Amino acid sequence: MGEKLVKEYLKDILLIITELEQIKKDAKTSKGFSKGIYYKRTSERNFLIIGELIKKITTLSPEIVIKIRNRESIIGLRNFLAHAYDTVDYEQMWLFVIKRTPELKEDIIKILKIK
Repeated sequence: MGEKLVKEYLKDILLIITELEQIKKDAKTSKGFSKGIYYKRTSERNFLIIGELIKKITTLSPEIVIKIRNRESIIGLRNFLAHAYDTVDYEQMWLFVIKRTPELKEDIIKILKIK
């Protein structure tokens, strides 16, 4: 049961990453990202969900979650967004979009063994 659920959570994260990749493509730069309320709010929501899913995977499968680089910083971002949403640094958010998202995608593809 747990293994199947973890797999579903990982697939959900991949779907969310697709949205973040589109935001990266559309916004193009940090400045474009910061000016677009849609980009900011969508990214916030997506990282909230990703962080929550990684927290759930941590509970269900510690041996899988250790294969996800930067899991602590992603969960930390989730916690920050949930509790300190009024002080979000969108430059840092953009860095998560352009740096952490590709790494996360790579890790999940390796875990799921998707080509």
